[in-house]
Amino acid sequence: MIKLWKKFDMYYRLSKDDLLNRQRYVLFRIITVCVIFVTTISAFQTYYDLAKNYYIIGFLASMTVLGVLNYVSLQFHYKTKVAYSIIILTAFFSIHALSYIAGGIRDSGMLYYCVLALISYMLLGKKGGIMMSALLSINLIYFYYVTENTNWVSNLFLKVGGSHGVNQDFLITGLLSMSAISALATYIERNKNIVIAKISASKDELEIKNIELEKLSIVASRTDNAVIITDKNCLTEWVNESFTTMTGYRLEDIKGLSPDALLFGEETDLLTILRKTEKLEAKQTFIGEFLQYDNNKNVYWAHVTITPTLDENFNVSQYIFIEADITERKIAQQKQQEYLESLEKTNKELEQFAYVVSHDLKAPLRAIGNLSTWIEEDLGDEMKGEMASNFNMMRGRVARMENLINGILDYSRINKSLDTSEKINTRNLILDTIDLIGQPDGFRLELHDNLPTVYGERVKLQQVFSNLISNAIKYNDKENGKVEISVSDKGDDWEFTIEDNGPGIDKKYHNKIFVIFQTLQARDNYESTGVGLAIVKKIVEQYGGTISCDSEEGNGAKFIFTWPKKPLGEVSQMQFKQSPLSAA
Repeated sequence: MIKLWKKFDMYYRLSKDDLLNRQRYVLFRIITVCVIFVTTISAFQTYYDLAKNYYIIGFLASMTVLGVLNYVSLQFHYKTKVAYSIIILTAFFSIHALSYIAGGIRDSGMLYYCVLALISYMLLGKKGGIMMSALLSINLIYFYYVTENTNWVSNLFLKVGGSHGVNQDFLITGLLSMSAISALATYIERNKNIVIAKISASKDELEIKNIELEKLSIVASRTDNAVIITDKNCLTEWVNESFTTMTGYRLEDIKGLSPDALLFGEETDLLTILRKTEKLEAKQTFIGEFLQYDNNKNVYWAHVTITPTLDENFNVSQYIFIEADITERKIAQQKQQEYLESLEKTNKELEQFAYVVSHDLKAPLRAIGNLSTWIEEDLGDEMKGEMASNFNMMRGRVARMENLINGILDYSRINKSLDTSEKINTRNLILDTIDLIGQPDGFRLELHDNLPTVYGERVKLQQVFSNLISNAIKYNDKENGKVEISVSDKGDDWEFTIEDNGPGIDKKYHNKIFVIFQTLQARDNYESTGVGLAIVKKIVEQYGGTISCDSEEGNGAKFIFTWPKKPLGEVSQMQFKQSPLSAA
């Protein structure tokens, strides 16, 4: 029942901080109850104790109904002044009607007029109180006149009960009016105390807020960032000193103006402005970067955060702008972009240069090779001893140079796009690689059973295995050589290990072997371009992996590299590409 009452009665829908309207509404409820009670009792008294004046009885009954309807309707239309005026006039006209049968100007009910006047001031304010007081005064004059000069009024209390009835009427009316005045005085005193308590509490809250605002003011004034506070229409109300330092505008220059009007110009990005407008219209915080103009029309870049402040009804009350000067960062980014574009252009030119040079170098090498063969054929049996050895050495050097050129081309092509990704069965890939390389007699290849299927470009992964396996075969010094290939699960990556039983590599050379053109043996002893392991390292790192060597001289070698499990579409390109251009 209480929940239904709270849901229906307007008092519980008024803000707790709205003390004045809450107090007026409580007084309205009290007056409504009193009017309904008095008009009802008076109607019954007129019917039973006094002459059955049905006009007066009907009028009082209608006033009772009006009081009830007035209270109920207020819960729906919320027009408090209308409802307050109606209940006061209901009380007035009820007393006015009773005065015709209760002695006119001598009606004890005239005492209620003092209460009505006081209530009018409290419910309707000064203007309403003055108007009601004037109406009551006119009413008194009116009844004085009709009592003295007409027979419109009578005193049924005197007729029915004699002087005893009149005295009793005055006693009851006096007590009721005094009770009403005492109740109003108590009500005023109680509400005064509530107001004082509220003012005291508000004062304490205000002092705390002032301390907080003072701290915030110090922070806002001393921060390096520019701070702008605007009203709900985005017109500037306050700026800090850093704003003046950053833009050259003082508070008096921008107060009452939109920050956009002074700071934006023809080079400010319109799309960013549109995005800012959409965010603020949706009452959301905007974060973005603007090209802005200072007081001298010099451009600068600012990182801007605009936060709307909402009131209790979720309406915007003000906006807070925080701006940081990021001009130096933007200049650095622009220079970096220019550098990257230049680097990309240079890379393309180098790739083209490598292709052209290798093509131009291959032609004379082939010519030298062909020429040496023709000379050897022409000399026939005369090609003996040191001459034959020198020709063989020359053809070997030509072949080495051609292999070196091909290695340079392979190395330069690795940086190309990683858009191609396919499923690769590593067991089948390794077996195909062995077929291409050729497995010497007495050389054993051991593959573990758990070799996985991976994602990548088949040719590049085959280059990795081909270089590692061919090196293990080429440099093996054992009669029964062996290469063992295994894999282990490392979470997001597979870790492959290629282990041989060859001569091993001294630890001091472990970093050197992955550098292009570096070899550990004389090229006359072992034909090598010094490019193979550099290609392996570049491919593995391009796919976000790592490669290392675990070996000691005389104890064989382990080459360990990682390869991602996920296909290229699921792994960030940033993880794969290691060159400065790609990393950017």
